[in-house]
Parts: sequence; structure tokens; C-alpha cells
Amino acid sequence: FLLFILLIALLSSIKIRRVFRHKRLVRLLEQNPIAISPYHQFNKELRKLSRQVPVVSGAWSLDGEKAYFRELDQSLRWYLARELVLPVFERRPWEIARDLTRGWGKRLNKRDVIVTLTEIEKAASTNKRMTVDDAQQILELARTLGDRIHKAKEA
Repeated sequence: FLLFILLIALLSSIKIRRVFRHKRLVRLLEQNPIAISPYHQFNKELRKLSRQVPVVSGAWSLDGEKAYFRELDQSLRWYLARELVLPVFERRPWEIARDLTRGWGKRLNKRDVIVTLTEIEKAASTNKRMTVDDAQQILELARTLGDRIHKAKEA
């Protein structure tokens, strides 16, 4: 009987935590409104980021690289939060993918989300220098994910 009560308490605490996380996200989205659609805002931010990538790899400082990938990560997370209304800040890629499949099912491929967010996190946290080609490929990976999410939401 005690085990049953403990199980009910655990399940209800998980549900309550999800509700509070969702309310916190809605408040955050209300505090940071945008004038255009989330998809168009995301593409605008990606265009701005693509102009930050230098033509020659040697012209890029390590701090500049890290800032670039952190900004790319934030742009993608804001897009996911606004477009899908998912709590994505300060969460691991697999947690985001789990919530994504819970709300979107088969319409979106959670593997794409995990791969994209993981690649961006690896690029931002590694001490190894990234090439310009790496930065452009990761940017295109994020853009492709944004396109797929936009198309899935339109369908």
C-alpha cells in the first residue's frame, strides 16, 4: 500500500513539475515577443550568424568561435521554444527530443533534433579549433532542422 502511495506521489510530482515548466516557458515567451513568425525570426538570426563566419579559418579567434556556436545554440533553442512551445532552455538534447515526441509523435524526427543540438553543443564546448566549413555545415544542419519543423507544423 505504501509503495502504491509513493508511486502516485511520484507521478503527480512529475506532472506538477511539467505544468510549472510549461507556465514558466509561456511567461518567458511573453516577455520576449517577436514581430515576425518564429520561422522567419530564426532564418533572420541564421543569416546574421552566417555573416559572422570569416572567409579564412585563421581569421577566427577561439573566443569568436565559441561565441558563434553559443549564439547558434540559443537561436535554435528560441526557435524550438517559440515554434513548438517546448521548454528547451537548460535541457539536454534527449530531454527535448522526449518532449518533442510526446507532443508531436511521428510528424517530427527526434533524431534530427538530437543530432543537431548535440553537434552544436560539441562545437561550443570543445577546445579543438573548428574550421569555417565545420561552422557552415553546422549552420546548415540547424537551418535544415528549422525547415523540417516548419514543414511538419504546416502539414
